[in-house]
Amino acid sequence: MSNIPALAEIEYRAQRLLELLDNIRLSGLDFDSREHLHVIGLCLDTALAHVEKIQKGPETKGE
Repeated sequence: MSNIPALAEIEYRAQRLLELLDNIRLSGLDFDSREHLHVIGLCLDTALAHVEKIQKGPETKGE
């Protein structure tokens, strides 16, 4: 876990998400679950894009 509170909270949520997804995998899916998982996937795409932006650091403006 990170010593930065915001990162620690995100790490906790990510771990919890993995645990819940594992439970879903074990119990199977119904139609509604697939739709929800699609939305979760879209949210994760957005989250990953933000993390990649953070990793790149501040953008420098060209002159």
